[in-house]
Amino acid sequence: MRLHLAIEGGATRTRAGLYDADRSLLAETETGPCNPVACGMEAALKLLGSLAKGFLNAHADASFTIAGGISGAARPSFRGEIAESLWRLGAERVLVTDDLRPVLFANAATTPAILVVAGTGSSVLAQTKAGEIVLLGGRGAVFSDEGSAYQIAVSGLRAAAHALDGIGPETALTRTLPVAARLRDFADFSAWSATALKHQVAALAKVVTTAAVSGDAVAARCVRDQATMLAELVSTALRRFSFPTESPVFLAGGLFEHCELYRKEFESALHARHAGLAPRLAPLRGHRAVAELCVAKTVLPGVSCAP
Repeated sequence: MRLHLAIEGGATRTRAGLYDADRSLLAETETGPCNPVACGMEAALKLLGSLAKGFLNAHADASFTIAGGISGAARPSFRGEIAESLWRLGAERVLVTDDLRPVLFANAATTPAILVVAGTGSSVLAQTKAGEIVLLGGRGAVFSDEGSAYQIAVSGLRAAAHALDGIGPETALTRTLPVAARLRDFADFSAWSATALKHQVAALAKVVTTAAVSGDAVAARCVRDQATMLAELVSTALRRFSFPTESPVFLAGGLFEHCELYRKEFESALHARHAGLAPRLAPLRGHRAVAELCVAKTVLPGVSCAP
């Protein structure tokens, strides 16, 4: 019996799905983050190894192909180390890439298309008419990730700080953000921010989007500004690589999937720049998209394989 284990490793959580040869879902599980940049390679390998061993041990009579779409694994050395580690557990074959390429491949194959991701982080992946795959954004929290949950949270925190200092308009975020972070008051954010991980900061984006939906003008501006910046990145990709108007633009990530306001702001900003585009949620996302790597006829660019 041949089984496929597809792992989607994000900056906030890791999800895995077990599929049969026809890619029908047999079981799935969820655990913590495994981004090797954010968590460290040792912690990432430990989590992924434990997850994979659970499935392999439960189906000891099966031959396994394991595919991983892992956030933070764009670097070839990272992909290779993860692939080798999982292969040594007894899998017949292991393929590892970042968390973007599987979604683009599963939905567009090799045709020109754009994938826009807005989750904990953000990025745009463009597959050109020449077959080149180009990443825009996705350079991390310090100087990228526009339009992400992380940057929405940071925008909200800064806006609240400005309100408290009297250099910005009043906002409910001065009260709701400390409560969400389980802090006594806003002043405690100074110490909290020194040790908070990226996914912990990004979790506060929900406070900002909730306030925006409730009519808080400051929070609404934070959401709109970030969505607009991500739309501008997509617009840049469309112009830079001369994509036809009918080219598909696929959306993925928690903000697109779970925040209607954010998605509307993004689509409005993109429509203002490219009226003919009709972005839509990628039909195949998460570990279901990763499962397509298991049956790909060739090893795609940007994918590391073991053996």
